[in-house]
Amino acid sequence: MQTMLRLVGFDDNAGSGFPIILDVWKSEGWIKPELIEDTNLDQVTLVMKMEKESDDNSAEKSAE
Repeated sequence: MQTMLRLVGFDDNAGSGFPIILDVWKSEGWIKPELIEDTNLDQVTLVMKMEKESDDNSAEKSAE
């Protein structure tokens, strides 16, 4: 059933939208997402901040 729905465009493969999210993040100029892996807890955390990336020059100018 899932295959049929996918063929007609009503279903996606799990995780298939993640590359699209990363593309949008990059196009918006937001800080690169950070992937944190904790093997002790078998846990992965994805941190996605909606803050603009700043280059070193603009950071130096704002500090002056």
